[in-house]
Amino acid sequence: MILFIVMLSLSALHASGFLFTITAELSPHIHNLCLSSLPTTSFHPLHSLLCGASVKDGELKQLLRASGLLHLFVVSGAHLIWLEHLLARLNAPFALRLSGWTLFSLACGWQPPVVRAWVGLLLIKLEPRWTPALRSDQHVLLSGLTTLILFPSWGDSLSLALSWVAAFSLSLPFPRGWRGELLKCFAVWIFLMPFLISWS
Repeated sequence: MILFIVMLSLSALHASGFLFTITAELSPHIHNLCLSSLPTTSFHPLHSLLCGASVKDGELKQLLRASGLLHLFVVSGAHLIWLEHLLARLNAPFALRLSGWTLFSLACGWQPPVVRAWVGLLLIKLEPRWTPALRSDQHVLLSGLTTLILFPSWGDSLSLALSWVAAFSLSLPFPRGWRGELLKCFAVWIFLMPFLISWS
């Protein structure tokens, strides 16, 4: 297990410069292409849901905030996980799924929370069969660390921290049933509270 993590870290360090250059070049073009292919009003909800644009309509933003639905419009790693579940349900081959993850991540502006989920999905696929399976909380920690190795400038990204901490708190071993779901909600708020307070 330790050998796998060391090898992965060295590979990630080697790939980081190349990956950063490619994504910095491609992402703005694909993001703008995504936005231009949608309705051309000043703001449309699909701009956020499909292209990762921030909600600019003040009235809509207030309604979403008041109803607790704003997090559905702020692109996060969960959106990429939903896409993966959809593609897996359609029995898409891995190459098509990887292309779908990458295209969606680039269309959303290659934002840190989405990239962390992209790295996590890739690590699941690349994890050698001869190593002991990682627990889900260990996997979330490894995907976040790998993301930071690949993109060290994201070390101060609040959106990456929020995404990573939320994913970690949800990955902890909770009992099944409604009690476990209630504990998950409680854990998310406890873990996120310091970040949310600093975010005002």
